[in-house]
Amino acid sequence: MRALLVFLSLVAMAVPAFADTDVVLGPVATGGSAAQVSAAAKALASLSPHPVAATCVANPACLAKAGADAGGKRVIAVSVGKGGRLTLIVVDVEGALVLGEHDVKQKELPGAVGKVAEEATIAKAKALFAEGNQHYSLGEFDQAMASYSLAYRLKPLPAFLFNIAQCHRKLGHYKESIAMYQNYLVGVPDAPNKDVVESLIKEAKDRQAEQDKRLADQQKMQADLEAKRIAAEQKTAEDARKSKEADARAAEERRQAEALRIQHEKETYNRHPSRTWMIATAVLGAAGLGVGGYFAVEERSMQQKFDANTCGDPTQILSAASIATCRGYRDDGQRDATLATSFMIGGGAVLAVSAIIFAIDPGNVERPRAQVAVTPSSIGMMVHW
Repeated sequence: MRALLVFLSLVAMAVPAFADTDVVLGPVATGGSAAQVSAAAKALASLSPHPVAATCVANPACLAKAGADAGGKRVIAVSVGKGGRLTLIVVDVEGALVLGEHDVKQKELPGAVGKVAEEATIAKAKALFAEGNQHYSLGEFDQAMASYSLAYRLKPLPAFLFNIAQCHRKLGHYKESIAMYQNYLVGVPDAPNKDVVESLIKEAKDRQAEQDKRLADQQKMQADLEAKRIAAEQKTAEDARKSKEADARAAEERRQAEALRIQHEKETYNRHPSRTWMIATAVLGAAGLGVGGYFAVEERSMQQKFDANTCGDPTQILSAASIATCRGYRDDGQRDATLATSFMIGGGAVLAVSAIIFAIDPGNVERPRAQVAVTPSSIGMMVHW
């Protein structure tokens, strides 16, 4: 429901001659003669004009600053143009806004200042009101509220507050709309639309309560989500810490187990069964070689005896006793040769086994270790030194 302001109250207002918050600046020559400016100054003498630089008349910001420095809310600048034409320029100090310009006759100047200023203000307020209505009709509530607010600053009529409240309500600014509706009723306690305004206040309060609840629910949901996120991050961090500690403990246990194994192997190295077998086979192999060597020497001795008795010389005719002796040397030599060969081969083999065991050196923690890995597509071996 729009129920927008009607300007009957503005039209019916009495127009004061001059307001206490008005500041008159000038007159300023913009083409008129010094005599014409002096005559205008005499006409304004009763209004206590404040001189201002000529270049400031056409600058609303400069006029607004001069008015603010003089403690006014509205500035009426008087300029004297060619032929003595007098122009009143009305500026709103707060908004540095030109409210209007009006030409007057010199004899009418003192009484026209307040009238022109008020008429320009009312006209600007009406224009802003029309501008606000246009924005409101187009659904441009921000722009409409800006126009209504500026109009209210120019003419602080309570009816403008209703329009501003309507804009706040349309924009969902329920707290602000409630404040504006209530201010409107304070200014117009017996407003003809009081029932409507009170129903709008109730509606805005209900909407504000819903909005507050939605906001509270959203904040609670966000707080819950944030708490869950933090809890999940803390759990992840705790799990990572526990996993890291478990890995560290496992690594330490492996290190200690390896240290114990190495210590055990070092302590049991010289008592390793393979080392006993290595020593035994080495002694046995050496003994076999020694025995083989002994029989080899005996075999060579039999050969020398056989040769010394010309047992192998076909030119010699031997007696039956010599032949028997030669046969004894031959048989003993063959037996010694067989034994020498057997002991030499057996002793060498046993000694070779001992050498292999010595090379492997079982029980030595510092010996090279080979690890073979077999997969369906390859075979790999890794040697650790």
